[in-house]
Amino acid sequence: MELDLNNGSSIKYTQLEPSEKLDAVLKHLNTIYPARSPSLGITDILNKAKNLGWGTRHVDSILNKLINEGYVEFEVQEKMSRGISGHKNTETFYQITFDGQEFIERGGYTRQRQVDLKFASEEENLKTLENRLKKKTVIQNRWLVAIGSVAAVYYLLEIVKFIKLNPHFFCSGH
Repeated sequence: MELDLNNGSSIKYTQLEPSEKLDAVLKHLNTIYPARSPSLGITDILNKAKNLGWGTRHVDSILNKLINEGYVEFEVQEKMSRGISGHKNTETFYQITFDGQEFIERGGYTRQRQVDLKFASEEENLKTLENRLKKKTVIQNRWLVAIGSVAAVYYLLEIVKFIKLNPHFFCSGH
């Protein structure tokens, strides 16, 4: 099955990343049923999903995530007809929110994933740089300790030499 991404290109469902699947649902709701317009019924969504090879549980997971993040809202409506058992039939209708429209216009989950990956890469680069600086600092500190030790031994020897040459300096003549 192929999914029209509403930009003229189609892609196989199995080729989509999870972020792209979330974006596809948001884009579909945004294009077909933008905020403050009629909403899309679950039956329509599931039929489209079935044609794409998406499972019902998968669609439910996507819709729940979009609802929890405030990008989609839903309303349960009663249908005019009653079922065989006499119970009222209901259907859930979904609609993209203003936040959902804004999110998908900024690139959606796919863009967010790219930003997250870039941030993680930059963070890794910073850690690498920090490790290099730590190593350089350790090397510099070792050199300073070595130079300081040599200087201390040198001046200690100079003091001993001075004492040997000037024993009367420490003796008081009282």
